[in-house]
Amino acid sequence: MGRFGIDVASYLTSYECSVLAIDKNRQVIDEIDQIVDSSLCLDSTNEIALIDAGIENIDVAICAFGDKDVQASIMTTALLAQLGVKEIIVRASTDLQAKILEKIGATKIIIPERDSAKFLAKSLMNYGFEEHLEIYGNAIIGEFVAPDSFIGKSIEELRIRSRYDVNIIGVWRRSDSPKDNKKKIIFGISNQDEIDELHINMIFNINPKIDFSFIAGDRLVVVGTREAIQSLSEKD
Repeated sequence: MGRFGIDVASYLTSYECSVLAIDKNRQVIDEIDQIVDSSLCLDSTNEIALIDAGIENIDVAICAFGDKDVQASIMTTALLAQLGVKEIIVRASTDLQAKILEKIGATKIIIPERDSAKFLAKSLMNYGFEEHLEIYGNAIIGEFVAPDSFIGKSIEELRIRSRYDVNIIGVWRRSDSPKDNKKKIIFGISNQDEIDELHINMIFNINPKIDFSFIAGDRLVVVGTREAIQSLSEKD
């Protein structure tokens, strides 16, 4: 599984997903067994072992082999596809390896180093806002502090959608009472265990109505093109 696989399994478990961890290294299984719902010590390149484990009933398979296990990654991906697993997410090290994995059945490829570098580069370029998620093409979800010109005005007055071609999907606002922040709510998903440092003592207003008025310190979570969000975040 490697460090990457263990971290992914840990995060999925924290989001209340049912996770089955597989590795042929008993030491790895002993570590992950304390975190996930179930774990098995077996060789994933062994078709019979995978069948006995009921892999064909898995909704999503994640192959998180390290850089030294390219052959095992390819063999496991091919077997998962052959056994009918519909979604197969595979960690790759190079573009060539990614192409091979896609041809034999991988439905999504993750290249952690490249993806991290891309995210860092984008974060350095986005001076006015924080980019959360690239949806498709140039469409993203971003977050920024409400400009001074927004303070005291409502969404209806500002006509943000028609003027800037950006949709507001939520607003973070500082809470007067720390107890209001027991839950972190983002896009309808609550996670009671974790509040990131940026949003401590803030509450999230999902899909605010047109009469919602902004106050100093509000943080807008919006969807639109990167250019449109950049332009809006730089308003005086």
